[in-house]
Amino acid sequence: MPLQGDMAIAHPIDRWSLDWDWDGEGLKFQWIDVGKEMQEQGEALVEEKEVQLEVEDLREQCRIVCTELVDRERHAHESDHQKQKNVQKQDVSRVNTQHVDPQKEKRRPATTQEARPRAASALAKRSCSTASSASKRSHVNKTDTRSSYVSNEVQRVLATLDQVEKSSHLDRDWQAQMDALGSCRRLLVYKKETLVNQLHRIVVCTLPSVNSLRSNIAKQALTLFMEMFRSIPAEMNRELELVAPILLQKASDTSFLGQAADEAIKEMIDNCDEMQALNSLLKSATQKSSSVRLKVASHLEYYIVKKGLGTLLEQPAMLKAMFLVIAGMMGEGNQYTRTMAKRSLWFIFEILGSSNMWEELILSIPNVSHSNEVKRFFNSTSGPPEVTALSLALGRKKSLLHTTTKRARQKSSKQQLWKAG
Repeated sequence: MPLQGDMAIAHPIDRWSLDWDWDGEGLKFQWIDVGKEMQEQGEALVEEKEVQLEVEDLREQCRIVCTELVDRERHAHESDHQKQKNVQKQDVSRVNTQHVDPQKEKRRPATTQEARPRAASALAKRSCSTASSASKRSHVNKTDTRSSYVSNEVQRVLATLDQVEKSSHLDRDWQAQMDALGSCRRLLVYKKETLVNQLHRIVVCTLPSVNSLRSNIAKQALTLFMEMFRSIPAEMNRELELVAPILLQKASDTSFLGQAADEAIKEMIDNCDEMQALNSLLKSATQKSSSVRLKVASHLEYYIVKKGLGTLLEQPAMLKAMFLVIAGMMGEGNQYTRTMAKRSLWFIFEILGSSNMWEELILSIPNVSHSNEVKRFFNSTSGPPEVTALSLALGRKKSLLHTTTKRARQKSSKQQLWKAG
């Protein structure tokens, strides 16, 4: 609080007098020569002291006055601050005890202490929204980058497989072909939807790799088809007419590649549409290769044992077509093909029993010799013939040996005719 008033401080030597005044802005000092005034009034002057002593006394008087004024100002400031705190406490207690309208509270101007946390909260919200928008933009950018990378990878794989197929056997890059097939397998696991969009082109470009001269590339292609049948069977239904004949031809091989092809065909039967898988097998039953016909008979038997005739009973035309193909295999020269046909007929008989449908199927066999073979089989046996994996392998080898021997015999006969001529 401002101080007002005049006060004269007597000097010990009564020569000088200090006059001060506080006007609210600062302290004003004024020195008065008392000796001069006393001289004017006719009084005797006080003897002068040493100048050094007067200066020190004046400094002491100034220090005392300044200290007193500073103390008064501090006490006044502390009292004002305490009053302000008391008023704020009363306002807070009044707000807590009374109901506050949210709309009025929004319109009410905020005090300094309320505005600070509000400003901090608004700043935090803006920073969070900015960070969220930045993260969303970065996520979108990353997604676009990944999608572009995947599409470029698919195009690279297709270009590599196409280029390898067009080049000659001596100039082919086998390692690039192997890497392309491996990339297809990875895309099938992690980016299935991208592979599905280019499925037909990938199947067309991959089929020649099944018959590659490099066994590891052929095994990689067969594994890729097996994983396709397992992962995307619905999409592979449209490609069965292209894939099934190649797989059956490869399954007739006596090496480990034949076993891999067998596994791929079983995955096709287990996961793809039953009618389309069965139709693809029946179309390959007219192949000239006895080894392929043996594999068709083997997988038809696997289909009947695994799937049964539940779906075929709803489609008598398909059931009749399968029965006629199996009955026609009763006249095959390879005994192992006839064995698989007999097993299939026996399982069909167990399902149909002595129903009229079974009699109709027997009467629908066009070849009389095949019909007699079927009747003779059911009259002379009480169960399906046994078959093992070893017998199937021997059947393939015997068929191949028979074909090789026949070709050698024809070649020798031609040589003899050439010598005789």
